[in-house]
Amino acid sequence: MAVEMFNPRWYYRGDVKPEGQKQIKDLFEKYLNDPRYFSKPESWECTCSSSWERPENEELPWIQWLEVLKPHLNEFVEEMKPKTDIQIIPQQAWANHYDTGHYQEYHKHSGVSTNISVVYFYDIPEDDCGFRFNNDEFYEYDGSGLDSLFELPVGFYVTPKDIKTGSVVMFPSHYAHSVVPNRSNKRRTTMSANIFIIPQNPA
Repeated sequence: MAVEMFNPRWYYRGDVKPEGQKQIKDLFEKYLNDPRYFSKPESWECTCSSSWERPENEELPWIQWLEVLKPHLNEFVEEMKPKTDIQIIPQQAWANHYDTGHYQEYHKHSGVSTNISVVYFYDIPEDDCGFRFNNDEFYEYDGSGLDSLFELPVGFYVTPKDIKTGSVVMFPSHYAHSVVPNRSNKRRTTMSANIFIIPQNPA
């Protein structure tokens, strides 16, 4: 007999090729350095700045950005082995800046017309991407007293592996996640999107 681990959670991770990273940089560089496109969202409990609530966000080239990420969307879909023909419907997209000490609170992206979320790591410090998946069950496990009794780990969060500038992560939108404070003197910039994947011919 043995202790068996089970956890059906998953995420997709890939790296945009250098030419793709350059395309994205060429598309966005002038916007990312313009403060008109960024502010602290009033509905967020964080210290980062974002284009999320800015009307100017509509001017950003999100359609072209998703085109650069399309090979990863296709790879993600292929690896997930769809049971039927599907369609991918882009929803919101936005960019975030994290200067030294800036963080983003625990949150989820789930909604009526969102089921997959995307994060592209446009430019990040080498030592830490900052992104964390939060384990909602940790509080119950810790509260039960088991965490203080046994060495078998049940962690509060999971950091996606091998994330660097140019990496892309996709995950179910109902996954809780957060961004820890930026301990570097270098600005951390990410781009995110929500998408809706549905059957090609809904019943």
